[in-house]
Amino acid sequence: MAREQGVSKHTTYAWKAKYGGMDVSEAEEVKHLRDENSRLKKLVADLSLDKDRLQSVIRNKFELLCQLFAIYQHRSDYQDVEDTT
Repeated sequence: MAREQGVSKHTTYAWKAKYGGMDVSEAEEVKHLRDENSRLKKLVADLSLDKDRLQSVIRNKFELLCQLFAIYQHRSDYQDVEDTT
């Protein structure tokens, strides 16, 4: 039957090795679990990318805040010099 459908002997043996001792409900459950595992892996990858993006935004905002603080400090130091003259 598999040969009639164009499935190679190698593929047939691989399927038998993988699913040979299972009944239909067990094979369906394995397929469901693999699909769910794939979905969860994609979800983890997406969340990891989101985390990296957010950390980058936080890092950039922190650097900007440090630069603004340095400018503010420099201006207040300059104003202190003007006030004393």
